[in-house]
Amino acid sequence: MFIWQQSNWPNFEYKIEELDDLLNEIVKLQNRISKQVISLHSQDLYDIQKKSLVNNVFLSTHSKDEGVDLLSIEDCVSVYLLKEKATHTALSIENPLLIQMFSKVMDDLHLPITQSKLYQWHATLFAQSTDQNIGELRRQSTHEMSHKTLKYIAPPKEELTNQIQKFKFWFNEPFENDKQNIVRAGIAHFWFITLHPFEDGNGRIARALTDRALAQAKPENAHLYSMTPAIDANKTKYQSLLIQTQRCQMKNQQSNPMDITQWLEWFLHNLYEEMLKVLPFIEYKNAQDSFWLSHSQTVLTQRQVDVLNKIAKNADLFVDGINAGGYQELTGVSKATATRDLTGLQKKGCLKKMSRGGRSTRYRLKY
Repeated sequence: MFIWQQSNWPNFEYKIEELDDLLNEIVKLQNRISKQVISLHSQDLYDIQKKSLVNNVFLSTHSKDEGVDLLSIEDCVSVYLLKEKATHTALSIENPLLIQMFSKVMDDLHLPITQSKLYQWHATLFAQSTDQNIGELRRQSTHEMSHKTLKYIAPPKEELTNQIQKFKFWFNEPFENDKQNIVRAGIAHFWFITLHPFEDGNGRIARALTDRALAQAKPENAHLYSMTPAIDANKTKYQSLLIQTQRCQMKNQQSNPMDITQWLEWFLHNLYEEMLKVLPFIEYKNAQDSFWLSHSQTVLTQRQVDVLNKIAKNADLFVDGINAGGYQELTGVSKATATRDLTGLQKKGCLKKMSRGGRSTRYRLKY
């Protein structure tokens, strides 16, 4: 018997005591990110959000298999969302449509979703398709999903309208408690995927709905982190856990088929990992802004400003700092001039020595 065939479907249950420690850590991290976001310049925030959207689109399409690069998807984001001029070759139509769908799902977070909105998102995703019943529930009586030897059959089409209504009413009632709102995102993802209401695109819409739920839990953090990278990186585990839970085969479900604690544990653990990835980048952006604010009155040559900007904007390339040789490569000046500039930047408090003196002396930004 599948989970949707249980008499108390869709009254999901979970053991809070098994999730509480993880939820506490997520709430702390959520608040740390929010605090950093408040200090971010609008352009820096936009850059981080754009990078996240580009990555989500890349991971949510067949682009990886087709050899499409991230720069081209970034171009689509700019063209279709920001009306900027294209700088790279245009992609297949799938990518801008997916960008539009992600954008629409994240619009008006304070408003409830409606059945027509779900249909509109699906219609946007497949606007160029002639093979699908676009913006409508699936026509197939049932839909089967499988992973290795495991099989799951979604609810019959005759039940979908009523099932979507229940999902919609539940989704439109966010909780006031931070922990419950985080759990809500995990339940929403599982619930929508389990219904599998459309012929195609269910996974992409489920991930977008998950991002919407996370954004509603902390609106200032919208677009900064997503479950899409975690799902893509752990596809086998994700699919296995999903179908086992849908088949009521997880350990906790032996005594209570509606207990989805183990699914939520996987979801929350991966969400925490994705949030951990974004925090250092945001903190670095703030440190970079603080650096220039503290040196707004420091007398620097244009050459020194250019080098400091390159170091600040490409931190991953300067993990080991910069020495006179590296300074020469960036500027084309003599070694003596490079050494003099670096020493001068150190005296002005812009750089800090990293290692021993002599030819091996290296410097990093002093935040």
